[in-house]
Amino acid sequence: MQPTSAVVQLFSWQSHLNYCVRFQTTVMKTPPGSAWAADFVGYAEPESSGPQLCPGTLTLVDSSMASPELTGGAGFTFEDAVAACYLAALVGGTTAPGLGSRMIRRVALQQAPAGEPLDDVIVDAVLPADGSRMRLSLQVKRSLTISDAASNSDFREVIERSWQTQQKTDFREHVDRVGAATGTISDESHRNFTTVCEWARASESASSFFQRFADGGGASQAHKDIVDAVRNCALGNGGQLPEEATHRLLAHMVLIKFDLMHQGSTTEAAILSSLQRALVSAQHDRADDLWRQLRQLCREGSGRREEFSRASVLRQLNGGLKFVGTPVLASDLRVLSELSSHWLAQQPDDIGGTHIDRGALREKLITEMRRHRLTLIKGLPGVGKTVLLRDLLGLYASDGTTFLLTANRLSGNNWAEHASAIGLSAIAIEPLLVEVMATGHAVLFIDGLDRITPEQRGVITDLMAQILTSPALSGWRIVATARDAGIEPLRSWVPTALMTNGGVGYVDVDNLSPEDAEALANSLPALRPLLLDGDERVQALARRPFFASVLARGFSSAAYPEGFVPRSEIDLIRAWWSRGGYDAQASQSLARQRALIELAQRSAPDLGRNLRIRDLSAATQSALPALLEDGLVKQVRPGLTAQFSHDIFFEWAYLLLLEDEGEDWIAALTGAGEPPALARVVELLSQATYDEPDAWERHLRTLEAATLLRPQWLRAWLEAPVFSPSFDAHAARLTPIFTERDHKLLRKWLVWMRAEKTTPNPVVLAGQIGRADMTPAARIKLADSTGWPSDFMAWRRLLNWVLDHIADIPDECLPDVVALFDTWQLPLMDVPNPLSRRILDQCVAWLHAIEDEHHAPRWRQAEDADGDAARPRAPAGVETELRGLVLRAARSYPDVVDAYLNRVVGLERFSGEAFREVMAWATLLSQTHPEQLAAVARSTFLEELPDDKRARAQRESEERVKQIHEIRAKPEVELTRGERRFLEHLPFSMRSSDSFSYHDRAQLALTADFQGYFPASPLREPFHALLTHAPTVGRALVRDLVNHATTAWRQFHHHERRGRTPIPLVLKFPWRRQEFWGAPIHYVWSRGHGGPKVLECALMALEDWAFRQLKAGRPADEVLEELLQGHTSIAVLGIAVTVALHAREVSRVTLPLVSSQRLWRIDLERSVQESQLREAALIGFEPHEAAHRQAVIESGNLPVRTVEIRSLVPLFVLGADEELRSACRAALEQFPFQLELDYEDLAQDEAYLTELRRKAELWAEFGRQENYATAPVADQDGMVAIELLSPSHAAPDVVEAREHFEEIAQEAQLWHWVQKCFEAGALVPDLALDDAAERAKAMALAVAAATNRSLLPKNEIAHGCISGTAAVIICIGGTHEHEDWAVSTLWSYRDEVETPQDEVFSRSVISWHPKIFVARALAARIREDRCDGSERESLYRLVLHPLQVVALEAVSGIAACWNKDPQFAWCGFNLALKLARDRRAPSTPRVEASEWARMEEERKSLALAETFTELSGPAFPPLAQPMPSWTQTHSEGEAGQSMDEDGWRSTDNIWLSDFAGAVLRRVPIDSVLRGPACDQLIDALEGFVTWTLDTVNPSWRTEGRRGRGRDGTSLFEWQRQLARLLADVIEQTPSAELRRRLLAPIMDQPDEVAMRMLAPFSSALAASAVIDAPRIDPQVLSVLDAIVDRVLEHGDFRRSRYNDGRLGGFDLPDLIKTLLFVAITGANGATRFANGQWSDLPQILPLLDKLVRHAAWNPYVATQFVTLCERAGADYPADAFADQVLAQLAADGLPTGWRETAVPAAIAGLVQGHADRHHPLPLALARKLLKVLDALVDLGDRRSAALQQSEAFRGVRLATPE
Repeated sequence: MQPTSAVVQLFSWQSHLNYCVRFQTTVMKTPPGSAWAADFVGYAEPESSGPQLCPGTLTLVDSSMASPELTGGAGFTFEDAVAACYLAALVGGTTAPGLGSRMIRRVALQQAPAGEPLDDVIVDAVLPADGSRMRLSLQVKRSLTISDAASNSDFREVIERSWQTQQKTDFREHVDRVGAATGTISDESHRNFTTVCEWARASESASSFFQRFADGGGASQAHKDIVDAVRNCALGNGGQLPEEATHRLLAHMVLIKFDLMHQGSTTEAAILSSLQRALVSAQHDRADDLWRQLRQLCREGSGRREEFSRASVLRQLNGGLKFVGTPVLASDLRVLSELSSHWLAQQPDDIGGTHIDRGALREKLITEMRRHRLTLIKGLPGVGKTVLLRDLLGLYASDGTTFLLTANRLSGNNWAEHASAIGLSAIAIEPLLVEVMATGHAVLFIDGLDRITPEQRGVITDLMAQILTSPALSGWRIVATARDAGIEPLRSWVPTALMTNGGVGYVDVDNLSPEDAEALANSLPALRPLLLDGDERVQALARRPFFASVLARGFSSAAYPEGFVPRSEIDLIRAWWSRGGYDAQASQSLARQRALIELAQRSAPDLGRNLRIRDLSAATQSALPALLEDGLVKQVRPGLTAQFSHDIFFEWAYLLLLEDEGEDWIAALTGAGEPPALARVVELLSQATYDEPDAWERHLRTLEAATLLRPQWLRAWLEAPVFSPSFDAHAARLTPIFTERDHKLLRKWLVWMRAEKTTPNPVVLAGQIGRADMTPAARIKLADSTGWPSDFMAWRRLLNWVLDHIADIPDECLPDVVALFDTWQLPLMDVPNPLSRRILDQCVAWLHAIEDEHHAPRWRQAEDADGDAARPRAPAGVETELRGLVLRAARSYPDVVDAYLNRVVGLERFSGEAFREVMAWATLLSQTHPEQLAAVARSTFLEELPDDKRARAQRESEERVKQIHEIRAKPEVELTRGERRFLEHLPFSMRSSDSFSYHDRAQLALTADFQGYFPASPLREPFHALLTHAPTVGRALVRDLVNHATTAWRQFHHHERRGRTPIPLVLKFPWRRQEFWGAPIHYVWSRGHGGPKVLECALMALEDWAFRQLKAGRPADEVLEELLQGHTSIAVLGIAVTVALHAREVSRVTLPLVSSQRLWRIDLERSVQESQLREAALIGFEPHEAAHRQAVIESGNLPVRTVEIRSLVPLFVLGADEELRSACRAALEQFPFQLELDYEDLAQDEAYLTELRRKAELWAEFGRQENYATAPVADQDGMVAIELLSPSHAAPDVVEAREHFEEIAQEAQLWHWVQKCFEAGALVPDLALDDAAERAKAMALAVAAATNRSLLPKNEIAHGCISGTAAVIICIGGTHEHEDWAVSTLWSYRDEVETPQDEVFSRSVISWHPKIFVARALAARIREDRCDGSERESLYRLVLHPLQVVALEAVSGIAACWNKDPQFAWCGFNLALKLARDRRAPSTPRVEASEWARMEEERKSLALAETFTELSGPAFPPLAQPMPSWTQTHSEGEAGQSMDEDGWRSTDNIWLSDFAGAVLRRVPIDSVLRGPACDQLIDALEGFVTWTLDTVNPSWRTEGRRGRGRDGTSLFEWQRQLARLLADVIEQTPSAELRRRLLAPIMDQPDEVAMRMLAPFSSALAASAVIDAPRIDPQVLSVLDAIVDRVLEHGDFRRSRYNDGRLGGFDLPDLIKTLLFVAITGANGATRFANGQWSDLPQILPLLDKLVRHAAWNPYVATQFVTLCERAGADYPADAFADQVLAQLAADGLPTGWRETAVPAAIAGLVQGHADRHHPLPLALARKLLKVLDALVDLGDRRSAALQQSEAFRGVRLATPE
């Protein structure tokens, strides 16, 4: 028996006894004196499922028990007011009573649990001058009398707790104060107490203090009484406080009187006045509201034991209160406000003098800010992003302090440096932000988040980190502007925590809305024709705010000609340029134009910035004032530097510069250094030239031919026309350009558009799509892969052109076309529009063609069909995408999806992959097409029932026979080709099979088990979605599946030859009588066990639905009825019982469940298996299925799983409903008389019936109310327990079962103790050694007397306990009094002769076998020189044991003796290896089994004799080698031994490779290599290598059959173990000679054979000699380098058009991971790499470089390469990384195999990381990285395209302009 099964059996037995025998220990709680049966008020799950309590504990709660929160003083309004006084001072930044001049920093309430005796109010304050701290601890009493009377508990409590507080170790002498706050106390008492305390503080010593109370000392009797009262109360009942301690206590006491309980309270008036001063002047009238809120905070905070800081109070205040702020930070707040005001003044917010209030956008922004910590304002240039930010900032600035940062005005590398640079006095972030929040708004405004340079990002991240980590700042929000592609900060440096829990908010600023355009037209009538009356193109242009501003300026000065209507940005530029920018007079236009061109030329390297005025020509300097006045240019440093006022003005001017250059415009571009930011200018130039087709094409050819140019310019030129309104007019000219050279440019165009002209999906980034637990990186990745068009009008032109030419586009381009369709449909999936309809119609046509071709049964195609008939186009590689496009349109085009799903139902052959793709849309389809979704599921899941299948097979057999006769009756010449083929392929038999397979019976006429339903989960589709969105349809689907499977189960019984007849379980519910069929295993289908996986998923989802209904508040009876109606399977009862138990439902619906003894029996079996069910349900989940796994975990951990159906019985029996009580009792009374059986034949089994009846008699006792009694509960005042104490439970058989259980439990405890001791190598505290020894001795006596009761037959576990305990004494216990017993016990086991057992095999793992412990003890005695000579022989003999687990334990013991006796150990290893040499058992009866056994015994005896001879010899003998695997003969061998090539055949020799490998694993290699056996070990390993390679790949085989081994799979573990052993040896001695002998033969093998051994060899070597080693040996690296060379010779790395980049097998992929150091097993003591330390990477870089340069074109290698780079981070050299990526470039770019992987995006991320770390980029590195990005864009990577326009790259110049 396997150990695992034994343990399972042990715990199953224990659980069974716990339920069957110990139920009488059930504890139920109830208040004393109540009618416990009638006053039942609740039922609670047990906190523990330990053996002392039966699961299902019934708990009656005493309602008089106080809640812990009531100690917070709820209702004590005076205490609230006192605490609020200190909160008022905290908020106002002032002092308060008892604090002197200190300022409050913290107020804490009800801190007794934190160890504060005075716990009502605790105030921490600081002295502003030096920051010194003090604490005031107060007990609050509404009224107080100073007296030590025993009845004066309030005063006594105050004094006693004050004394206890003073004794705390953190109490500050002469600083801290303790005492009381009270509202009612006589003035004289208050005055006298205060005087005494002041005297104490004024006295230097106790003696001087008490002199005041002597005669003539000045103290009155009242003063003396106060001192006496304090002394008498301080110690409670412990006597009087000494004088010294009294003086010390009074010196630290205060008694503070608050006037808060009367109308016209002076204290309250003073507080209100203070609060008025704290509020801004406009809110002085809200002081009373603030005071009310502070008191409310204190009321609520007391119950929560809250601690308040100023920040936490401000955060909790409601109503928009604004404060003046603390004086210490007033100047800093002014600085922030001034910075905001200055920025606001600089930002224009009008169009031609008209301000457009974009209120809807602003409200959307505010809404997004409420939902998200970070909100981005993004959009195309000129749409008004900054204006929107300005609008909100201006609104907030009018109402308080605001905090703004702009990208171009940051200083320093962190917040501290920036704060100093802008003149802030305070560097700490939290106090500053708290004051900003208090005096204004908790919003951090950032203009240009994506333009912040790497060296200045620390300023922002410091602030963000503080906002994220400080609870006081949890209300803060961040709002920032970014360009349309400005997501890069989110990828690389913005803290990921800002993107969790909902993602990032997005506000996309677009053109003016129709309402905004109307408002602008009303103010500027000249724009009305453009804004409202023009066509779509004109409106799109005029409604962009920047362009509208330019137009307004031109119209206002009559600069534009009559009837001017610009239709594109180019038209606007022309008009703007014609007047020298805006409205220059004709005489001035030329000068201004030349000035603008010069400004553009000189500022191009800095993209329009950093113009030194002194470098400008005189003419330009003369024109500069006019340009400044018109707002085209602005000065940065007056008189010194200037820049274009807007990026668009620079782009326009540079466009005119390029036009001015004419045909040489490319030279101007290269002269500026080709910065990526100029891409938009080239696009504008392309659009400007597009209307001249010949010129446009000529420039295109020039760009194609300019190989030294960056390809970005070709991309820009090719992409631009589609953004031109005149695209359609000249589109016909594009067709020949795109079709030439095998559509080369078309392919690029399609890829580039998706890479460069999309924007990350804002819905995904905002958290509205995707799992809630999605990581920020995964969310960004999803947003990238589901990007939206950046310009919908341009994309509409693009896609219409594509659809118009779809017939001419080659199939190779269609995947890119479908990707474009997907990009369009993603944002418009729910919006019907003409283009979407065109796309959808095309997709449906293609999808139908594909499904007809791939999913229709081929055999149904007509034999004589016309092969030349035109077939619909069925593009390859896009089926999944097309299906997604169609199904995504379920809301916008429901008719299309309805038709498609109905068509799927009709398909006779719908692949599993296609079905899974439909199910991926279940969430959507369950809302739009639930019936059709369910129909698809039924058509896929339901197969023929057994009866129908049998009938069909019989019918088809008859028809086939008839058809044969008809065909044979026809003349030969009349036969068709199909008929001839039919006759040629007749089956051997025409009869149908009468049997069903095991698989048939397991699947129960259901399919789809391997279509995404393993492991089972309640979240599998369509069940989860249907039950969530269409529960009626979902329940019907589940019911149909379950009933279908149940019918199949019943029919299978009819088709079994000796089938059993099942009996239904009949239950009578209020709605009707129902029959439920099935076996007990069906009952746990809903736990993901025992059934078809699809059915398990369905039932798990159904159970999940039921629990969600209960959670939503639906009555349990209602849920149960919907759950059970129509079902015929016992499986659904498993859910019903769980629901009833969870709801603790006592009703007429649950009564039938409780009344079924068969259900009791089944549910008991379920509860016993519960732990196994819970663990088994988690097997098989992949990492990406975390949500499914978590759902299964949560389901398995439900408290209701620990109880079973019987736990409901007390609720019935002790309930208030007399009818239900009686019905339950009556039903249980019938249990012994109406036995419920599973099968009819069990009625004939008397033994079974007797056992069942006895159990039913015990169970019947549960229904009798008189069997329940009460008893007090220890340590639970006011509670009693209810016990079930039935006389039947004291019957002898029950008592005997309990005793049996207790003996087994003791056996199990001892066995686990033995195991733990050997695992730990020391005694464990579970049992004392003496106790364990005595228990083992008693057990041994019981075994000898045959009275011991053990879990397993023949006392197997008991023998393990006895021998194991003895071995612990010898091996671990040291010298011990029980040692003699231990030795004699083990020696008796050693000498015991075992009888062979049929059920035990050589590989059986019997961990409790006594001889395992004998071997351990023998080895221990040999090592410790406590042996008498026989131990060595005994240990050798155990190596001969037939059980490998014993033999290997003996080998382990021998290995442990190496240091003591190497010769003994070496010979022991040799003995074991000799035993690994065996011969195949004869397959003929020529040799009797007994004879064979005798021969086997002789073989072992001979090996042992040889070993003893070797042991006595002088030298270490050679290790035994395997016998030859092949022999050459010219005659056939035995039957079954076929010849191979040239007469070679396998021999009868067997090498027990697994056993031999296990032996070698135990050899102490390090020690052997340092000793005299070194040469013998090397020789042996060489022999092992030779034999292994000859076995799996003999040299005599021809080349075509090389690598096909003899039973090669049986040597798999041997090869791996041998390889690891070789690695150990070569690590120690990596000489060339050793490599030649041991490694070279392996590397000379064919690929498959070589990789199988090189993979484990490299992994072991890299782990030990590189990752774990203190230093890296260069010789080891040379070994790995040789392996890299061999890997690169592998056929999978021969780059060709036929190589798709796949790596075969498992060994080569593992080897790649090892050689790139990304996944290495066995590196347990990592010194480098695996532990995140990559500083030694340069040592392995040559190795990496060789592999990456030559093999990273392969997607798998590339994936591991980027993983390595990501882990190494900054330690991976940027130049090496760039060179290695560029080494993959071929003539057509980077490997196309990368396209459908994450490699391009990952490389782009690595590029960004290197760019940030090396900012500003060195020229050489910049060129490399830009080249990498360009190549990645060619693969369609949008991150790379966006990265080129990021701050790190957009200004990078490839050459320095002269």
